[in-house]
Amino acid sequence: MRKWIIWLLVLAIVGGGIGFYLYNKPKTSMEAMKTDNVLAPSDLVQEFENDEAAAEIKYLDKTVEVSGVVREITDAGIILDSGNDLIGVLCEFENPNDLKDIKVKDNVKIKGICTGKLLDVVLSRSIILK
Repeated sequence: MRKWIIWLLVLAIVGGGIGFYLYNKPKTSMEAMKTDNVLAPSDLVQEFENDEAAAEIKYLDKTVEVSGVVREITDAGIILDSGNDLIGVLCEFENPNDLKDIKVKDNVKIKGICTGKLLDVVLSRSIILK
């Protein structure tokens, strides 16, 4: 019985250590990540509008690169114009300093991870490509 308790304790410590390591593992920088898809904001929005389930299979949790015109600047990031007044591409930035030089109607090239469609198609962890 005592042997089982020791083994369970060792297993719990090892499991806790692995969990702690994975939780604190640094994220891969967006610059280093390979781009899975390159397209215009209008094409990305159109695919989500036509068939959201198929678009999620194709783009969800993938690195997407979009080039377009800034329609709006929000607290969360920027919204790229998609040609549709109701829906755009919301690019969320981890570093708010990335937005300091961006103005409405600027042409930008952005890379981010597609997290699906809420009111807009969302790209998280976005960066501006030069």
